[in-house]
Amino acid sequence: HLFILNHVLRCPPGVGTWAPSYIQIGGPWEQDGIDGGVCGGMLGCWPLDHALTVLSTILNPVKAREDFLHHLKETALPSQVDEDKNLSEDKNDNVWVVVDSSGEEEEDPAQLWARFNENDVVQILNQVPFKEIFQHILLIKEEDGSLNYDVSCTSHQGFMKLFAFATHLLQLFRTGLATYSQVRYRGATKRICRLLRHTVEYITDHWQSFLSLHQYSLSHSTAMSQAVAHLESLQVSYCVVF
Repeated sequence: HLFILNHVLRCPPGVGTWAPSYIQIGGPWEQDGIDGGVCGGMLGCWPLDHALTVLSTILNPVKAREDFLHHLKETALPSQVDEDKNLSEDKNDNVWVVVDSSGEEEEDPAQLWARFNENDVVQILNQVPFKEIFQHILLIKEEDGSLNYDVSCTSHQGFMKLFAFATHLLQLFRTGLATYSQVRYRGATKRICRLLRHTVEYITDHWQSFLSLHQYSLSHSTAMSQAVAHLESLQVSYCVVF
């Protein structure tokens, strides 16, 4: 799958119309018990690792993409060929250039031929199973078509793993925003920002539910000092992440 993905990312613009179905992420996402499952735990699950690898590959700049598409350059930039042949400059008078508020060129026209269309980025990004990813890390079970959420399934150690996962995921989204920072990817960056916001919301809601549960338990516990220390440590980790 990664072999196919890397080749798709080095194809000419327009892959969003035919290539997304070739990018597939599957596998057992089931959970079983506290912080565990058939995958061997919240982390270390191969479908999760595969999904994050695919996401990282999509959101990072594609290495040597221009080299793979070099044969398209003359076709995509006929104006440069005309200049090399000393043809009339009148043929370039109708070229439109995107400019920013200062009147400067927003994008280099000489590089547009190698860039994805926005639909390419969106359609490929849609292949990442974010629903399954969040269900897995929040230990949400699907039974008889309904989702069962129980915050008590996440232990203190599980939350440390969850915060580590969130840190990595947010870093990937940050990389994606830098990679697709051009105006032409405005819709794609909005989607990445929405995923980033959902990540913060899901982890925060899960953490608040965990706090509420354990604060109630503390009032009925004799080993209060150790439990408080655990919660304070997790609170510090949460603040570091967000």
